[in-house]
Amino acid sequence: MKFFPGPDRGRASPRRPLALLPLLGLLPLLGAAAVAAEVSEEALKAGFLFQFTRYVEWPDAAFASPDAPFVIGVAGPQSLSDALEQIVVGKTAGGRPLQVRRMPNVGSPAEWKGCALIFFSAANESPPAGTELALAAPVLTVSDRAGFARDGGMIGFVTAGSRLRLELNGPAADRAGLKISAKLRQLATEVQ
Repeated sequence: MKFFPGPDRGRASPRRPLALLPLLGLLPLLGAAAVAAEVSEEALKAGFLFQFTRYVEWPDAAFASPDAPFVIGVAGPQSLSDALEQIVVGKTAGGRPLQVRRMPNVGSPAEWKGCALIFFSAANESPPAGTELALAAPVLTVSDRAGFARDGGMIGFVTAGSRLRLELNGPAADRAGLKISAKLRQLATEVQ
């Protein structure tokens, strides 16, 4: 799987596969050997989910207490949550220890409680009906479902051939009280 940002704006070209992995800090996470070959889609998505914790700012109200962990919910394949768990071991986000929560029952809003970031896999109903109401909190929603960001989600992974791109719904993130960094906004295609 190769990563390229949205429409070619001079930041990457097909001649420079995976050129932005070092920029996002994904190279050390995924391992140089894995990048030299090709990175699995799950490993690449897991790396991005981790990096989103660095490029998005959550308000203090997003967490139950000052020492609450930063929880990333994964309503997706076990291989993705396994890859993400390997990446976050011993790491923090905003001074909070990172945790991965596997969410097999994606239809249960009770599982979403305490998550600061949730990935909804396209293999599931992602997100389930009513998610907007249940997630009226500062929670970054991410999915690989086609049209996710255009349909009100915040960040969508879009695969075109063997290329992974990002779509960003800035207004949805703003409404949730999340601040998306300029660097992440540059890498993504903005949608409304």
